[in-house]
Amino acid sequence: MCGFVTLLATSGQQVSGAVLRRMTQRLAHRGPDDIGFACVDHSSGAIRTWGQELPDEISLSGVIFGHRRLSILDLSPAGHQPMVSSAGSVLCFNGEIYNFLELRRRLAADGVSFQGTGDTEVLLAAYDRWGLEALPRLNGMWAFILWDGVRRTVVACRDRFGVKPLYYTSVDGVQVFGSEIKAVLEHPGAHRGFEQRQVAGYLRDGLTDHTAQTMFCGIRSLSPGTSIVLGDGRSTTERYWSLPGMA
Repeated sequence: MCGFVTLLATSGQQVSGAVLRRMTQRLAHRGPDDIGFACVDHSSGAIRTWGQELPDEISLSGVIFGHRRLSILDLSPAGHQPMVSSAGSVLCFNGEIYNFLELRRRLAADGVSFQGTGDTEVLLAAYDRWGLEALPRLNGMWAFILWDGVRRTVVACRDRFGVKPLYYTSVDGVQVFGSEIKAVLEHPGAHRGFEQRQVAGYLRDGLTDHTAQTMFCGIRSLSPGTSIVLGDGRSTTERYWSLPGMA
């Protein structure tokens, strides 16, 4: 289990290193082994990365990532996240790709080389090679968000049955994604009001996250089997998988 936050401050907004660190630290229980940060200039594609040394006073804009890692498959530094590819893509990933060895062999046969032994690197390489067509090839449980260094877009995706969580909202024009609501609410501009109907549904029936709307105003859960692509001021949501006969 890992955890991440991502902020899309692509219209001149600024996010301090201190805010990014606090949001990421709210997920420390999900990833006690490592911490990492990255910032992408969405115009030039230039990427900066930090570990624990991220300065609190720095001002960040663009596509901003924070990640807490639980090391499972690749215990080496090669599994560090946010992970950056040679194509200039950046990935934050939580979950497990069960068929990553099969995908790795297929990619290697196409000439892709790998530095580590984990599934994060395979997922990133699969996206760089196949784009959104990689999603139906994945078998596992996951939530991820990725900066596409070629298409200059941001892609967020959740596994077929929604085993791994992913929440999102908009705060003062900044799109905010997180593995848990508590990390999203750590943003100083986040609205903390409640959706009364969702709260009532929980108190009456014990239901949570059974719809896209959560119990918190304006904070939504990305639906299972769904991806969002954000770029050029537009957002496109697509369902890449649904139960047969229920599409």
